[in-house]
Amino acid sequence: MKSKGFKVRDTFCVRADVDSLTGLRKGIPKLLGLAERMQVKASVYSIVGWEGDFYSVLKHRLLGKKRFSMPHANGIFKPSSPEIARMLFFPTPFYKQKEFKEIAERGHELGVHGFVHARWNNLSGIDAEREFGQMIAGFEGVFGKRPESFSAPLEAESREIARLVEKSGFECRSYAGEKVFLQKLENKGKGVVMVPITISESKTCQPIIEQLLSEGRTKRQAAEFLKKKIEEKIEKKQLASFYIHPEVEALHAFEVLEDVFRHVKELGLKTKTSLEIARKFKKKSN
Repeated sequence: MKSKGFKVRDTFCVRADVDSLTGLRKGIPKLLGLAERMQVKASVYSIVGWEGDFYSVLKHRLLGKKRFSMPHANGIFKPSSPEIARMLFFPTPFYKQKEFKEIAERGHELGVHGFVHARWNNLSGIDAEREFGQMIAGFEGVFGKRPESFSAPLEAESREIARLVEKSGFECRSYAGEKVFLQKLENKGKGVVMVPITISESKTCQPIIEQLLSEGRTKRQAAEFLKKKIEEKIEKKQLASFYIHPEVEALHAFEVLEDVFRHVKELGLKTKTSLEIARKFKKKSN
């Protein structure tokens, strides 16, 4: 179900997916500090539980392929041996970290991004009901209310996931695409507003800055490319949105983010969270 003529004009949105404890503890404080200095609201989607259980960490983080080589930003981004050991033997709940709670306390959107991230590598083997139950319960235990927005790890998609997102009462889901629209599977349900990540150069929706640097572009080239993409979206009267991993961009490509955020302000764009965009859509649709 789509709202005819709905346009997100002159609007910018940045989403940060927190997939690692390093991203939460070190990347998020740097990202939020920059965002607040530039008066940009961030949509942060975090794991609620931990990175992975023993088997999934062993398979996907230790034995899996390296994420990519990033010659202009301090080498290869893959968890260090101590981090792998911690993931394997001492899983650390994200929802118990002070940085998790501080995201919402500082006025940014805090959505959920799965309970155990690595489980989402194999959707056919995931107990989706359990995953959603744990994710919601962990969030509720911290804030005393249910989460309002969701993004799927690895942009995973299935009808069962879509059903559970709607059943769980989420207002908003961030996804890789172009349009803001209402996804409604149940006739009696309220549906979920789908808010897109519109700037990505890969079919897997790899974060645009990560991809550009992995291809060998300099940080300056990456920033100029992204600024041009934002301008193109605005000229087409579309939402300009991209996403990052705080452990990568906030720690190793900070100047790219700083340059892009500054450009957003120079263009006079409104900066909105995914949830704010979803609520505006609902208001216009009623």
